[in-house]
Amino acid sequence: MLTLAQAAERLGVTHATLRSQVGKGKLRAHMVGKTWTVSEREVERYRAESLGRVGRHATARSDASS
Repeated sequence: MLTLAQAAERLGVTHATLRSQVGKGKLRAHMVGKTWTVSEREVERYRAESLGRVGRHATARSDASS
């Protein structure tokens, strides 16, 4: 299990971004005491489904402008 801060560091986003994604239901996380935690598997699912799209769109825009 990772804290949201650790997951954010792995994903290259802010802790606040992940808190927002948890609130929107886009990232599944659990409270352990006062700390949000997320599984490594969930981090990778989120990366593939959410952040992967950003990369593809950026590449498409880059190709279109060439």
